Order: sequence, then structure tokens, then C-alpha cells
Amino acid sequence: MASFSKFVRPEIPRRCIISERDLDILDAVLRYRFCSAAQIVRLVGGNEDVTHRRLRGLWECGLVNRWAFPGVRTHSEFYYYLDNREPLDLLAERRRFEIHPQMLDEIRSHREKDYAGAAVRGQHMQLGFLNHGLMVSRMHFMVEMACKKSGGVVALEAWRQGGQVAGHKVDVQKVKVSRQGGEFFWQEVHETERLPVEPDALFTLRFADRAEGHHLTHYCYEADRGSMVMTDMLKKFRGYYQFIKKQQKHREAFGVHPIRAVLVETTDEARGKKLMELVGHPLVAGPGKRAGLFWFSISPLFTDPAADSPIPSYLDRPQTIFEPIWALPDHSLHALNDAENTSPALFLRHHQGDGFRCHGSQGQLVDNALNPATLTVSANSIASSLSVFDSRVNSDGGSQKGSHFGIGVVPPPTARSPESLSLLSGRSCRTARSCQGRAVVGRGEANP
Repeated sequence: MASFSKFVRPEIPRRCIISERDLDILDAVLRYRFCSAAQIVRLVGGNEDVTHRRLRGLWECGLVNRWAFPGVRTHSEFYYYLDNREPLDLLAERRRFEIHPQMLDEIRSHREKDYAGAAVRGQHMQLGFLNHGLMVSRMHFMVEMACKKSGGVVALEAWRQGGQVAGHKVDVQKVKVSRQGGEFFWQEVHETERLPVEPDALFTLRFADRAEGHHLTHYCYEADRGSMVMTDMLKKFRGYYQFIKKQQKHREAFGVHPIRAVLVETTDEARGKKLMELVGHPLVAGPGKRAGLFWFSISPLFTDPAADSPIPSYLDRPQTIFEPIWALPDHSLHALNDAENTSPALFLRHHQGDGFRCHGSQGQLVDNALNPATLTVSANSIASSLSVFDSRVNSDGGSQKGSHFGIGVVPPPTARSPESLSLLSGRSCRTARSCQGRAVVGRGEANP
């Protein structure tokens, strides 16, 4: 056997003297659960080649484990995780780190599931879970790195995930579904059921430039890989809405208030459009109501390379996360640094004929150049990266003639105008109405 293999540890590992950089690596992997080599390099800092050598040494010594997704000719980069207690003991000894039972439970679960072996064996169910975990890790990385680049304006106060936010449920009325012709009816009955409310993550941002008592803002995060059917997503959104808006159980369960938004990252615009429609379902927020709890964005904004770089955007420009890329069902775009009850940064509307320019909520023309200092984003940048706008954009930020989406001055909508279009698709959202005490949605198709 060779002294070193990419996938098999050497029988006799090299002597490993733990340095401060090694402790930084172990701390990052522990905090993130799953962490790519590219993320670790940026989190730890210093020389990239040295960090890669230290990662290999830690793996050879058994202090971290790793896997790579198989490919046709090669494999992906390596992803790292912990599956034994020794790294925790090192951190406790050298950095007075406190070991919690949840950490031990997660490490035990990682060891039992053998992710490294699952990737080599091509066990797709396990790989699906790993991809979900990497979405959460990517969001964590973007938020943390964007805060570091904010010059002290924003700080990541807390990040919780996994067992730290698991185990919560909310009691809701059961629903009876019936069909009459081409219409589906949902009727609440005099029984209750319990719906789980378990965010993939809950994090808190501290804004230094806000008034006393308003520095902290709390967000839930949901990583949607498109594998959950719409009926289950409807239950998930209903659980969130009842838990946070109606019953306010988050105060006791999570110890925070208010929760600014539930951030939903999904795979593409088609999936996003369907999820946004669910928010207006009578079992969630209901038709005609401004449902500001759920904010949506799509993964290609983070995973696609920037225009002038081959590196994925989340690595090259993590501060993208603070730009107005979060869409609400009312056609508005928001940024994580938007204060409660302030006007959104941008609105979408449909345009016929002449082109448009991008304006902010106060009517000002948004500059074409990205301005990380003020965390604003141009129409040209959004429309080129967010295919959800279904618009061709000229270099001056205007749209070509024809029927396209545009970003323009639109008052916060109180009711949908006839020309209003669904944010993510270009078609009007299905309407919902009340029918003799029963909620009806859609006509002629099987809605969730």
C-alpha cells in the first residue's frame, strides 16, 4: 500500500504536532458540521498551501474525516467533518473549549453513518443528506464572511442548527381536503394535529448602526433541495406561520423575538415560484394578505461564478448575501440589513413596450455599479444573475422593448393590479377565495 492515498489513510500516519492553525481548522469544522476545503482556507486565513497540508495531516492522524463526491473522470473537492471525540478534547485542553452533549451526539451520528464510506460506495440517500448539510454550511459561511467584510457594521451574534433547534412542534387544526369538480376545498375540522417546526438554522445578526434596543435581528433558514413534495412544503410553511405569527411560540422555544423572516433558499426559479404561491394558500397566510414572513432566493445566485471570476460567488463575494436578493410574494425584494417596517429596496413589475430603469423604494435611480459599502445592488447585476426576472437587460440597466420583467418604482402593493405578475415566473399567482366557510384554491388542477 502506498504511504498516502486520497481516500485511504496510511497505516502508520506521520507524526502530527498540533499547531494553532490546526486548532483553528478543528474549530471551523466543528462549528460548520460539514466544511469544504475552500471554505476552511478562507475561514482560517494565512497561506492556502499550508492550510491544505495541515488538513491532510489532520486527516492522516484521524482528527478529521473527509469525503469527495465521485465524478465521471475525477472527484469533487474534499469536505471535512468530525467523527471522534479527540478534536473536542484538544480544543477543551488548549482553548478552554466547553464540550456540550449535542456535540457528542452529532459526532457519534457522523461516525455511525460513515459519510466517507457512503460517498465511495455511491449511497445516494446519504449523499442527498450531505448535499443538504452543505447548503446550510454554505449559508453559514456567507453570513459569517460577509459580516467580517462589513467593517464592524454587521456581526454574526449567534448561529444555531441541528439539535440546537430541533424537537419543536405546533398544534394546528386538522384539515379535510375534498374535491368538487375542478375545485379543491380545505376545511378545518374540530381536531388538532402537531406539525414540526425545525429550522435548518437560526441565526442572529447585530447591526451596530441601529438605535439602542434594535441592534439584533433574528432569521430562520430553510435549505430546500427540491426533493420535498408540495403538500409537505405546505405543512412546513403552515407550521412556521402558526408557530411564529399566530402563536408566537418562538419566544419560548428559541428565546428570541421577533423573527424577522424565514429565509428559504431553493434550487431554481420554477421551484421558487411554486413555493411563493404556497404562502398565499388559505392554510398559511391566506389570499390577499401581505405575507412578509417568508423570503425566497435561489442557489445559482451563490453557486454560479461571478462574471469576472471562475470562483463561485459565495466564495468570491460572500457579501452578496446582504444585497436585495430575497423575494417576497408581494413582488418586493429585500436585503438582510433591511430594518423592520422599512420600505423594501426594490420592487418588480411587468412592463409593456418601452424599457425601464431600476429605482429604489424612494424613487432614486440605483447605480449600475455594485456598492458593497452601502450594500445596494444594481438592476443590471440582479437581472443578469437572477434568471427569475426573465428579462434581457442592456448595459445601461434598461430592458429591451417587449414584454419583460423589470425592476422599477412600484408602491408597496395593497392589492394586485391586473398586470401584476408572479415574482418568480411571469404569470399571475393563483387566487384563493372563501366559499361558504371553506377555502378554495385553483380550478382544474391538483393543487397541494
